[in-house]
Amino acid sequence: MLKNKIFDIGNKTIAISLLGLNFYFLPVSLTILINKGGTWGIGYIILPVTLIINLFIITALLSLKKRSWFLLIANAFGLVFALVFLYHVLTLPTLN
Repeated sequence: MLKNKIFDIGNKTIAISLLGLNFYFLPVSLTILINKGGTWGIGYIILPVTLIINLFIITALLSLKKRSWFLLIANAFGLVFALVFLYHVLTLPTLN
């Protein structure tokens, strides 16, 4: 009983965190697409990574609807992937 409750809480926490991170990555993806990759198309280098993170919206929404170990593991992988990429994006020094 307690195991199921912990599973549900962990699953929902990871899914909501992943959806929250996509509030940052979805506009980044759309901006890159609208601006056609930026000045020299450098934004297209980041686009595949942000689109992969955006695909985890589907697994996050599915895990809020049904219980599945596969969705929990996929969301955990997506959360770690998104957090590592976010860390590198935010701490990357810029050329001023």
